[in-house]
Amino acid sequence: MPNKYTWTLKLAILYVKREFGETFSERGMSKLLHRLGFSHTKATYTMALADPEEQKTFTDRTFPALKKSL
Repeated sequence: MPNKYTWTLKLAILYVKREFGETFSERGMSKLLHRLGFSHTKATYTMALADPEEQKTFTDRTFPALKKSL
């Protein structure tokens, strides 16, 4: 998996539940990912620090283009 995506434990739990039918707690998922060799960092980007102009560009152009490519 490329490291360009941001995953949270909750997203990982939902993905595993959807794809494999297995349920994990956040702590269980954290331990599983650690055992599989995944590492994590705390997110440092917050919407409070976002540039409104860049957010508008992302919402109006970048995101729709990404959706079409899927």
